[in-house]
Amino acid sequence: MNHPAFQAVCRQVSLGLEAAEPDALGERRPSSIGGETFECMVHDDGSAALLVTYLGTVDTAQAQAVYEQLLLLQLASWNNPDLRFGFDPVTGQVLLCTRLPAPASLEAAPLDSLIRRLLKQLGEWRGTLLHPLVPQKHTQEA
Repeated sequence: MNHPAFQAVCRQVSLGLEAAEPDALGERRPSSIGGETFECMVHDDGSAALLVTYLGTVDTAQAQAVYEQLLLLQLASWNNPDLRFGFDPVTGQVLLCTRLPAPASLEAAPLDSLIRRLLKQLGEWRGTLLHPLVPQKHTQEA
């Protein structure tokens, strides 16, 4: 998949999900969709892609409990290699990292479905698992 085709797929999905900035996802910039921030990361050679969801920051006083819960969830989901948590040291945010098909195989319907499932799951987690996390708007520095 060439770069314009990847951008077109991401734009189509973003428009359908009423993203605040429909071109951001395809340009590999943070995109606000349904109150959550998503970003596509693509390996330089186009062999792999990742959908990153910014979950928020953790209050220092609750950090150990939150990270233990996230690691326990990741361990309990050992048979789902697409569910991985990360940490962005620049923004201080916890990340949900979901593997995508290689950009050459990326199609709009599965990406749309994935983001909708993640939005639903995050909505459920916000009241429980992610309750201590403080969602923040992720901004790209100019």
